[in-house]
Amino acid sequence: MKLGYKKWAKKVKYGLRWAIEGIFSSIKRKFGEDLRARSLIGLLAEAMQKVWAYDVMVSYAKNAMLMA
Repeated sequence: MKLGYKKWAKKVKYGLRWAIEGIFSSIKRKFGEDLRARSLIGLLAEAMQKVWAYDVMVSYAKNAMLMA
């Protein structure tokens, strides 16, 4: 059965990628594109630390705006 474009887009969640790409872009602007670790475990840990730090910064900014 062939779906129309709108139903297909909703089913496969088409169009949500831009939000994730925006977050990745923000992380790269804040912390740079490079990872300095050499091992796979180190690379994953470093990337997770950048994502964690970005999340903390965003949470702090949201809380600060609510308090103002």
